Amino acid sequence: GGSAAFRAHLLRAAAKDRQDDAASPPRRRRRAPPAEPEIDPARLSELRRFGALHVASLSNPPETPRPPPPQEEHGPPPSNLAADVFQAAVRADAGGPHPGAVPDGSHLVGRPVLLYCDVDNYYHRGRLVDWRTRRRSAASPEDPLEGAEFLARFRAGLDGRKVPVHQWIVPEEHAVAVGLSVVWAKERKGRPWWPGQVLVRSALEVLSAGEKGPSAAPTAAERHRALVCLFGDDARHLLDLRSHAADLFSPAFRDHMGRTGDRAQAVAVAMAVAENEEQRRLRAWYKLPLQDAAHVR
Repeated sequence: GGSAAFRAHLLRAAAKDRQDDAASPPRRRRRAPPAEPEIDPARLSELRRFGALHVASLSNPPETPRPPPPQEEHGPPPSNLAADVFQAAVRADAGGPHPGAVPDGSHLVGRPVLLYCDVDNYYHRGRLVDWRTRRRSAASPEDPLEGAEFLARFRAGLDGRKVPVHQWIVPEEHAVAVGLSVVWAKERKGRPWWPGQVLVRSALEVLSAGEKGPSAAPTAAERHRALVCLFGDDARHLLDLRSHAADLFSPAFRDHMGRTGDRAQAVAVAMAVAENEEQRRLRAWYKLPLQDAAHVR
């Protein structure tokens, strides 16, 4: 008798559950989360567009100061020897690809590099001193660094290193930023034009910063946008190079090169000129013929 009563209790409970389910509103099926769009390294990487960014950074936007009016012929105009010397030096060896030329790895030789190391969670400062191709592939406008690897030199005494380190690296396989043009940059309205350096980043570095990069159909502003690091300031600013950057040796800024009233700006100009001269020196050294085939640059 007890088992029959227990069975009847189970049947009544099951019938009640069916009634409750019928009275309750139907459950909505959970939608699957939207699939995340695939990451396109070619779109994220600024290194692959370094040629166009270099050319854009050396243009003179309309907001740049106008050059001083020509002097009347009452004698020779006052000479700015420093500006004249540096102007001649940079024009003799600009180091970057010219408009219409196909860029390749040689245009990055002599440039400073910031390489992130996940072991010590630190960016190590070095310089690219040589390059080579890993396979037979010609440079193309779509990917000028296809098959290229670079010899990065990290000096002793910096970033905790006791000995110098030379290492061949493929930039797109690391989180790196490479210094490009030395320019005058306009960070924001109200602040004067300031010497800085354009930084082009690998896809991993852009992704680690949480940026999405340019859209699938990028606008002109997105195609020419890059980070600029101002000399004397650790901050980095994402700027449109066409309207907020100009050649460091532009005639519009010729009077700024010899200005000593603003000490901070004078120091920044000196740092920019020193960086430009170091790049020029390494490019000239790179072009020298090797006397020993086993010599490491």
